[in-house]
Amino acid sequence: MAGDKILEERRIIKGRTSDFKSLQWVKIAVDKLLPINREKFYQLQNSFPEKEEVGIMETNCYGLGCDNVLSGLFEGLSRINHSCIPNAERWWDLEREVETLYAIRDIKENEEITVAYSGEIYYRPLSERQDLVEECAVNC
Repeated sequence: MAGDKILEERRIIKGRTSDFKSLQWVKIAVDKLLPINREKFYQLQNSFPEKEEVGIMETNCYGLGCDNVLSGLFEGLSRINHSCIPNAERWWDLEREVETLYAIRDIKENEEITVAYSGEIYYRPLSERQDLVEECAVNC
């Protein structure tokens, strides 16, 4: 049902969004993970294999909060696909350091749960949505 909490999750990795583009920073962050979380990291999709671990970050990270100064990588949330007409929305709770996924409309049984790359993107004109998606792919 619209408004229901679907999932609440702590990040595997959190850092400044700009750091997520540095292979050295990412490798150090991954090396610091517990073995189980390191395994979860490497199980995520990598749409940019030529970028090594940075490719995993660029494929799966989310900006945290309104200003996107911080980004996070999640085991489950990072696997959720994008839609220009999503049925769910993410919310970062800074105090608790958890990302929560809420239904923004009723979701039918067996319907894929999807989010927008950028908040409120689906209310914007097509050209603006395309620009935002391109920007997200470059600046994640």
